[in-house]
Amino acid sequence: MKRALPICLLLLLSLPAAAAQHRLLIVSGLGGTADTRRRQEEFDERGPVPAADLRTRLHTAVEEADAVLAALDPADLPHQRHIQGRDVSVLGAVYHVVEHFGMHTGQIVYVTKHLLGIDLSFYRPAGARRPWW
Repeated sequence: MKRALPICLLLLLSLPAAAAQHRLLIVSGLGGTADTRRRQEEFDERGPVPAADLRTRLHTAVEEADAVLAALDPADLPHQRHIQGRDVSVLGAVYHVVEHFGMHTGQIVYVTKHLLGIDLSFYRPAGARRPWW
């Protein structure tokens, strides 16, 4: 049985994992660039990693994926690609990245709420003040 990760380490791993999956599936899998991911190194990371570096990695990955997605022809969405040893449709790869990103976002939100003990106020009643974030 694998040992559970400390909650702060989970947060540390979530952003790089989301960025790496963007690159792997979209930039490499759909865009055709070489896959340079070193997955085990991502999970071996124990920090500290400066927050600015994490933001830069994620921002760069999202920008690269955005460029590939913007260049896609909608007619290609049902076509199959071989990514990570599997045959998937272009649309399936895009949906998987959205799902994967959402999962890591949920982890980050959960850990943040847990550690800070606050409501992050993503949803607020009409007319309420804008949340602090």
